[in-house]
This record gives sequence, C-alpha cells and structure tokens, in this order.
Amino acid sequence: MPSGADDLARRLRHSLDKPLASLTLTDNRSTILSARPSPRGLAVRVHRSFAGAPDPVVEALAEVAAGGRHRRAALAVVREHFRRHRPEPPRRPHRASAGEARGRHFDLAEIRDRVNQAYFGGLLDVAIAWGRAPVPRRRPQRRRTIHLGTYRADLNLVRIHPVLDRRGVPLYVVESVVHHEMLHAAMPATVVAGRRRLHTPEFRRRERLFADHERAQAWIEDHLDQLLAARYRR
Repeated sequence: MPSGADDLARRLRHSLDKPLASLTLTDNRSTILSARPSPRGLAVRVHRSFAGAPDPVVEALAEVAAGGRHRRAALAVVREHFRRHRPEPPRRPHRASAGEARGRHFDLAEIRDRVNQAYFGGLLDVAIAWGRAPVPRRRPQRRRTIHLGTYRADLNLVRIHPVLDRRGVPLYVVESVVHHEMLHAAMPATVVAGRRRLHTPEFRRRERLFADHERAQAWIEDHLDQLLAARYRR
C-alpha cells in the first residue's frame, strides 16, 4: 500500500497540468501549502493533514499550487479542509487581540493581511501585535542596532517594535518589516553543518521580492539615529 505522501503525489500529478518534481509533507501550521518552480517541475510542500484528502480537495490543492484561474475558490476549499482536519497544537498559540494589533498610526492586522495576500498567496496564518516599549536601563548601552520585529515560532506570533508606530514612518517601512517576519514564519530555520541558519540565500531572495524592500532598508538606515533615540518612548 502506498504511503500517504506517495498516494497524494500520485493524485496531484493526475490533477496538475505541469510536472510535479517533489512533494513534502510538513507539520508547518503557518504555511499549509507552498509551491515553487524547479527545473524538473513544481516542488510542493503541504501540511500532512492533506494526505488522504478527498479528490475535490486534492484538485483544489493542484489549482492553488499551479496558480490556476480558479485559485481563489480553490484556496477556500483548501483552507476549509485544513480547518476541519488540522491537529490540535501542542500548546495554545497566542492570538493577538485587535487592540494589540491596532496602534496609534498603523493597524498591523490590516498590514499583515495585505502582505499575506500579495506575497504568501493568503496561506500564512500568523498572529501579529505591537511589542511593548523597552524599559531604559540606568546606564543605557550605546547600541547601534535595533530589532524592529521578531517572530516567535512557539507562539506563532509576529511582534513589531512600537518605535515604528509613529507619525513620519512610511507605511512601506512597516510593511517591509512585517513581510520579513512573516517570511520567518513561512521559512523555518535550517541547520547547516550543525549551525542554525535563519537568513538563507533563499530567504534573502524572497525578502527582495517585496516591492519596496530596497527603499525601506534605505529609510531605516537613514533614520537609525532617530529610531534609536525614540525606542524608549511612545
């Protein structure tokens, strides 16, 4: 009897209008389906809850993976199947409330949803919230860096530094930071030669796909002094 992965690969090949190079079943609850072209065809990664899915769901997977004309309707089928069959998480993930995501100047939930649709096909399921301003130390260190965002895999949560929730910060800068952290949710760290790597060449390639990536990086570099000075204030 074929394994779940082998059976799903066979059925996907039957439904796809292009070659399937590889199929990997994952436990990634943030990105339930991803597909990228390779010289031999599509390399597909999909949550293992789709092994044994009925034919209409497999056909929907193929439509989404191939970027077909009916992708939007197929995506609804894929999400509904995952909602019904996803396993219970080992711990309750943090879900950011609307209050935590809505800042004085930017609503992170709206930004996340736009970025999700534009760069992740609407498939990324991740919570997002503004972080808290750090408490200044009595003897503050002269730091020349600032972490504008973080992703907690154990909570499936993106946090954005509140220093960006200020008048004068361009929207595209906040979007760029959100996109970067959402990439961490979509691309878990890999281990190469015993070392954990977050920013792989593939990560950097996808990071540059953000339309305003270079402009956002330039703005952050030009305004680093102001960001550092304001990081303890709200």
